[in-house]
Amino acid sequence: MKKMFKHYLAAACVAVGAFATIAGAAEKIDYPANTVRLFVPAAPGAGTDAMARLYAREFEALTGSTVVVVNQSGGGGVVAFQSLVRAKPDGSTLLFYHTALHVAHVSGRSPFGAADMRPLATLGALNEAYVAPVNAPYDNLKELLDYVNKEGNSLAIGMQMGGTTQVKAQALARLAGKDRIRLVDGGSEAQRTPQLLGGQLQLGIMGVNSALQYEKSGDVKILGVASDKRDPAAPEWPTAKEQGVDLALPLVFALYAPKGMDPALVEKLDRMNTAIEQSENFQKGMRTVGVAPDFRTAQEAETYLLAEEARIKSLL
Repeated sequence: MKKMFKHYLAAACVAVGAFATIAGAAEKIDYPANTVRLFVPAAPGAGTDAMARLYAREFEALTGSTVVVVNQSGGGGVVAFQSLVRAKPDGSTLLFYHTALHVAHVSGRSPFGAADMRPLATLGALNEAYVAPVNAPYDNLKELLDYVNKEGNSLAIGMQMGGTTQVKAQALARLAGKDRIRLVDGGSEAQRTPQLLGGQLQLGIMGVNSALQYEKSGDVKILGVASDKRDPAAPEWPTAKEQGVDLALPLVFALYAPKGMDPALVEKLDRMNTAIEQSENFQKGMRTVGVAPDFRTAQEAETYLLAEEARIKSLL
């Protein structure tokens, strides 16, 4: 998996090379900060970092500002959240993260939630799929639930405690009979995958790009995508919703600022983020890292992200 992420990042950087042309294709934004710190609660080289850097290059092309990506994964993201909420709302400090922000807050691992920040946009969604070994006696989520509920079987699903996979695993377990699906904290996806392939786990959760690779090699079968619409990278895979299972939980990437930002600056960022989302190069970069477009303006993002946190609270 680490090699895969490096591959995605390298490919994304190739796409980034063409981003300088954006400045001539879209209206330049007169941005108030010459240098912007973009905090990312993830390690360099991972999928979140790759998305953040794609965004940063577009930001620089449209504004002429220098964007410094600051990777702060300490405390499960709390260090980065704190860096944002304590900063001045002058546009010089932003945060790029995803749905795990809500999980950390709802589970008590972080004192900071979406309401403590100023949501500026959602930019894309990374779908994850429920997978099983190829010899599993079920081929989709409905058959899986029948298998554990009607036949009384018990299965173990791998997830990462405090991450979005915990929510997905817990939501699936709630649909099964008591103790039919056991949650196992297997660490990151890179750590969980060998456990699934080795037989220690009977169910797994993978990003669509990873799942495509392992399906192609004949190691796993896809039970369903945890979304309400099919993923562009794997349009043949059915969603959970299509199977009558309410498990639409995409990993949505969002941009945040400190609270108290001037509405005029929020509006300016809205125009800039709209231009970025419409950029052909940015869309190509997102496809490279397996992220589907999922854009919302600041007002729309605030409504969505607060509702998303409330939904996660109901699932944990």
